[in-house]
Formats: sequence, C-alpha cells, structure tokens
Amino acid sequence: MERTKVLFATAPFDGHFNPLTTLALALQQIGYDVRWYTRENYAPKFAKLQVPHFPFRNALQFHDGNMDELYPRQQYTSDRHYDPTFLIKEYVYLLTRRHCMISKAA
Repeated sequence: MERTKVLFATAPFDGHFNPLTTLALALQQIGYDVRWYTRENYAPKFAKLQVPHFPFRNALQFHDGNMDELYPRQQYTSDRHYDPTFLIKEYVYLLTRRHCMISKAA
C-alpha cells in the first residue's frame, strides 16, 4: 500500500520552518512520506533531517535580507516590525494589477 504523502510548503523564514520540523519528523516516523517545498538555502537542514527537499524554482526567492528590496511599499508597525497584513495586501494588489494587464492585452 502506498504511503500517505505530506508536502510542507513554507515561507523561507526560520520562524515558519523550525516549528514544523518536529511535526515533519513525527509524521515521517509513523510512516508518512514527508517532503518539503521552500527556498534552497534550507538544503543543509533537510539533508540533516533526511527529509526530501524541493527548492523554489519559479517562486520569488525572498528572505529576511531582501524584503525591503523586493517590497519597497512594505509598511512597518510602530516597533519596526513588518506589518503582518502587508503581504496579503501586496498579493491582492499584484493580482489586481495582473488582471488589469491581462484585460488590456486581450
């Protein structure tokens, strides 16, 4: 019988990645086929965990060090943390912009 497959897909930030490694290993130990999709810089950690890794290929290679460059419209909270709603707003903005560009091309 084929094992149940689980794919973790996380933003490439330690705060998103690290907490899920325990769950991934636990699922692996009870027989699930666990794989992970995230940025390539996590490859050494996956090798150590013995979890198959599928690095971003066409996805934007964002990380802690390039957020301001990639998202110059980023907003900060008063204590200089990223506004947690920003990426949702940016995604909606980009979808709207893409839809407008497609509409104009048609």
